[in-house]
Amino acid sequence: MNPNRLDALLIAETVRLVEADAPLDDDEATRRAAAMDGGREQRLLARAALLADRLGLWRDLQAWRTRAVIAWAGLGLLVFLAGYGLLQGLLGGGRTINVMLAFLTALGMHFLTLALWLLGLLAGAAALSRLSLGNLLLRIASWRASGAGASAYRSRLPPAALALLDRARLLPWLFGLASHAVWSIAFVLALAGLWLMFSFREYRLTWETTIQSSEFFVGFIEATGLLPRLLGFPVPDAAALAADTAGVQRSLAWWLIGCTFVYGLLPRLLLTLLCAAVTARRRRRLALDFGDPYYRKLLARMDDIGRSAVIDPERHAPAASADEDMRAAADGRALALVGFELPPECPWPPPGIAPAPRLSINVSGSGDQRREALLALQAQRPGRILFVFDQAASPDRGAARFLREARASGGAASLLLLPVRGGDDACANRWRAWLADSGMGNLRTFDDACAAAAWLEGRDE
Repeated sequence: MNPNRLDALLIAETVRLVEADAPLDDDEATRRAAAMDGGREQRLLARAALLADRLGLWRDLQAWRTRAVIAWAGLGLLVFLAGYGLLQGLLGGGRTINVMLAFLTALGMHFLTLALWLLGLLAGAAALSRLSLGNLLLRIASWRASGAGASAYRSRLPPAALALLDRARLLPWLFGLASHAVWSIAFVLALAGLWLMFSFREYRLTWETTIQSSEFFVGFIEATGLLPRLLGFPVPDAAALAADTAGVQRSLAWWLIGCTFVYGLLPRLLLTLLCAAVTARRRRRLALDFGDPYYRKLLARMDDIGRSAVIDPERHAPAASADEDMRAAADGRALALVGFELPPECPWPPPGIAPAPRLSINVSGSGDQRREALLALQAQRPGRILFVFDQAASPDRGAARFLREARASGGAASLLLLPVRGGDDACANRWRAWLADSGMGNLRTFDDACAAAAWLEGRDE
C-alpha cells in the first residue's frame, strides 16, 4: 500500500482513536517504524500504516471513498429532483404560473443553505458549518455497510476525518466544496428543464396576491432583474408589465431563467472554485498534532527503541565466540531459555534444566528488559527457544505480544508451565486455550522441566 499523504494522515488519526479505546499489540510495528529513515511524522505514519494493514483499515478507507462518490452523485440527483419536482408542480399543474412563487421555489432552499454555510464560515461555528450537504454527504458515506469485508474499526474513520480537517480549519471549505458542487449540478439540470418546458409549452406568467399592491410586484421584478439584465437576459420594465403582452410573457420566462442562473448557478459555481482553491492551499497544513499526549508517548517509545538498538563496541563478544554462535544459529544448534515474569521465589534457571543454554534470560516484565531480550534473540537467532511461565499466572496481552515478537527471532519454540505458586491441570489447560485463541495453538507446552529440557536439547526426537 502506497498511500497519498491525506490517506496516511487519516489512517494515523483513525489508529489514534482505535487505541483510545484499547491499546493495540504494536511493539513490532513501532520497532519497524523506529528503524525507518525520515522525520518523526514519517515514522508515526509508517507505524499507523503497518497497524492499518493488520486491522483492515485500508480496505475500509477504499470502501468509504467509493460510497462517498456514489453518495455525492445520488445527493446531487436528489437535490435536483426535489427542486425540479416543485417547479414541475407549478409549471405542470396548469398553464398559469405565479412567478414570485416560482422564484421562491427555485431559489428559496438554495438561499437558506447558502446563508447557513456563510454564517458558519464567518462565525467559525463548527455546528453551523456541519449543517451542509457536505456533512450530510460524509454521514451517508459513513453508513455501515452490510456487506462482508468491513473491519470492526470502520466507525472510527468519520470522527478521525472530522478531527483532522477541523484542526487545519479545512472543514467548512471542504464541506462547502461538496455542497456547492452538488448545488451547481442541480441548477444546471434545473435550468435545462426550465428552458425545455418554456420552449415547447406555452405558459402565462402572472402573480397573485391578496394584500400586496401591483407596485410591489413591479418593484420585485425590476430589483431581481437588475443583475440578469446586465448579463443580457430580457427583463420587462414597469410599462411592459402594465401592457401584459405576449412579449412580456417571454421576458418574464427569461427573467425566471436569468434569476435562476444569476442567483443560483453562478454563485454556486464561483463558491465551488473558491472552496477548491482554499482546500488545495490549506490541505498543505494537514499534519499530525505533535502536542497530543498520544503522539508524544509514541515518539518517546521510538526514541527509546532507537537508543536501545545502539550496540557499544566495547561490549562486543570475542570474535571466536561470535563465530561459534553464528555457526550454531545457522545449523539450528543455538538454544535459548527465556523466563517471563516469573515470581521472585522461582530459581533461575529452573531445576531440571542444566546446564542452562548460553542465551539464558529471565525477563521481569519491564519494557527495557523486554527490549534487551528481543535484541539478544535477534542477534543470536536461536534454533530453539524454551519460554518459561508461571502456570498459576494469568496470560495477558503483554505475554502474547512478547511471545509473538520473540518467536520471530528464532526457530522452534515451546512453553514450560512451571507450578511455581501452585497450579493444576485446569491452569495448564487455561494456558493452552489462551494460546489457541491467540493464534499460537501450534506451540508445544510442557509442565515437566525434564521433558522441556529434553525438547530444548533435541533429545525428544
